[in-house]
Amino acid sequence: MGHTFLSVLGLLFLSLLLCCGNTPAPEPLLTVSPSWLSPRASVTLRCEVKPSSGKMRFYWYKAVPDLSQKNYRYDLLPDSIRRTVQDSYIIHGQRNTVGYACRAGRGNPEIYTHYSLPKFIWSADSQPAASLTVSPDRYKLFTADEVQLNCKGSSTEWRVKRFTKTQFKSDVSDCSNWGTMNGSLCTFSSRWYHKAVYWCESGSGEFSNAVNITVHTPKSVLTVSPPWLSPGASVTLSCEVEHPSAGWRFYWFKAVPDPSNDYYRYDLLPDSINGTVQDSYIIHGQRNTAGYACRAGKGNPEIYTYNSLPKFIWSAGSHPASSLTVSPDREQHFTTEPVTLNCGGNSTQWRVRRFTKPGYLIHTENCSAWGSMTGSSCTFNPWSLKSVYWCESGSGEFSNAVNITGHYGDLLLVSPVHLVTEGASVTLSCRLRGQNTLSNVIFYKMITEGS
Repeated sequence: MGHTFLSVLGLLFLSLLLCCGNTPAPEPLLTVSPSWLSPRASVTLRCEVKPSSGKMRFYWYKAVPDLSQKNYRYDLLPDSIRRTVQDSYIIHGQRNTVGYACRAGRGNPEIYTHYSLPKFIWSADSQPAASLTVSPDRYKLFTADEVQLNCKGSSTEWRVKRFTKTQFKSDVSDCSNWGTMNGSLCTFSSRWYHKAVYWCESGSGEFSNAVNITVHTPKSVLTVSPPWLSPGASVTLSCEVEHPSAGWRFYWFKAVPDPSNDYYRYDLLPDSINGTVQDSYIIHGQRNTAGYACRAGKGNPEIYTYNSLPKFIWSAGSHPASSLTVSPDREQHFTTEPVTLNCGGNSTQWRVRRFTKPGYLIHTENCSAWGSMTGSSCTFNPWSLKSVYWCESGSGEFSNAVNITGHYGDLLLVSPVHLVTEGASVTLSCRLRGQNTLSNVIFYKMITEGS
């Protein structure tokens, strides 16, 4: 008796939802799994109605593109004419992109829900009746690219659809909402990163193959030459854009130490405000260690690449605002013996950076990652890779830079840590691990080919 009463109450509630007052009829939610077709795999459709009530029957439809109505026509699947009791439906042998929908009914006479929103099962396989090609035809597209989606097949009418999904919602929209549709060609560009699925739909009701497109912000890579300053020499900065193309303008920045965020502030160089057409920039008269960065822009309104990682031009010359001294004062050190780097100048805040280039990996790290920073002093045990060290002050100054190399062996060369100018005298000695300077040694000069 109680069960019958609840069933009657559920039917009455559903009837009220569907036909009475201002309450909208329920809209079922269709889910498809998987969303991308794979060979010989079946596809499962599932139809969910809320609020749920017993004895509902489900109808399954193919969503056929209807360009005249800018929507879809729903054709009942042949073996679904008599409906199903189960809220799921399995499809075998599907090979091409297709759309599906569902709805539910109950009672006699039968009362129906709305149709669900269509959901799509995508295939990367094209067919003669409808196919989609992408230009530029490469795996990675960028915010500065103009992307063309070209529909081909047996129809004279076309529309291009895009499916996007964020953390909060999913959306299917036409090319006219985010691009320009001209005949069978959809053209668009995006100022922001996004990932979406695209496909064509024909006036004769066909779906094309689908493609995943991810639009990235391109990267810039800066190179500096030479990395070490020499008196009177100029420095050349070169900026390379990922997948280079015509029309870029280049912007050049000085990287200023920013202790508040443990990184750098980028100040645009004065004569680079409007950018340069050339992808290189020459600096004259640079005397002290400095950091630089670049980025590129293109189009109107201008779309920019990411800022490059900073690159450094090192100088052995110190200046009053910021200087670095090494203790013990030599370039080579045993890996088991501590080295102290002291920063001096007119700042109360300091950090010590280390640059290493092991193989193809380049690292720029703070002292805290490989040593111990106390006030203006960094103490560490050197490793065997030759590295460049320098100080950066809280007021944005760079110190002189030094090369330091660690040795695992028992013998090392004692030479000045600071670069020696050509023609100046220099004192060399050798040291054995755990002992003072050796006196009975022979020195060799390495001569490179062509010198």
